[in-house]
Amino acid sequence: MIHIDKKVKMSRPLTEIDIMALLAKHGLASEELCNALAAETLKSAKIVAYIAARRGLVSWAEVEDIIQSTAEKAWKYLKSWNSTKSSWITYVSWITKSVIGDYGRNLCRRQEAENLYYENYKGEPEDE
Repeated sequence: MIHIDKKVKMSRPLTEIDIMALLAKHGLASEELCNALAAETLKSAKIVAYIAARRGLVSWAEVEDIIQSTAEKAWKYLKSWNSTKSSWITYVSWITKSVIGDYGRNLCRRQEAENLYYENYKGEPEDE
């Protein structure tokens, strides 16, 4: 049984997904419940990733990678999720935004490296 401290006031009621996440966090969720939580996690990540792609923040080719990276991070940091501060869906949304930022930074670094390469080696003959 999960003990919720009576001193902690919940500012919002827990959703079904929050309860699934709490059970998974404490190792009390069945495999079926974990699969249901994983499906909801992927759905939430997909929505945020699609919005980012429609706004041109990431390419459509990267959307699936972003969704998978988000799911991995969400499970990795499940123990640090605090149900009194945010819902599971909000938590996953913030993780997705973080992953999108990581992809954007990596893209900028890749483009800078390519530009630097072409500036330094432009016009030089290739080794035979």
